[in-house]
Amino acid sequence: PAQPITIHLGTYTAAPDQGVYVTSFDPASGAWGEARLATAVASPSFLALAPDRRALYAVSESAQGLHAYTRAADGAL
Repeated sequence: PAQPITIHLGTYTAAPDQGVYVTSFDPASGAWGEARLATAVASPSFLALAPDRRALYAVSESAQGLHAYTRAADGAL
C-alpha cells in the first residue's frame, strides 16, 4: 500500500494564515492530516522541494526574497 505523503503548503499571509504549513496525505484512504505551521514567512506563494528532499525553498512575494529551509523527516522546517 502507498505510504502517507508529507506536503508543504504556501499561503498568502492575511490573517489567520502565517506562512508555510505542513500536512500529510494518505493516498490509500484519501485522508488529509491537520495542517500545522512549519515556518512563519510573509506570503510564500511558490515552494520547491530539493531533489534530495532535504531542503525546501520558498519565494516570498511581499518580502521579495528567496528563503531556504532545512527539512526534517517529518516535514518540520
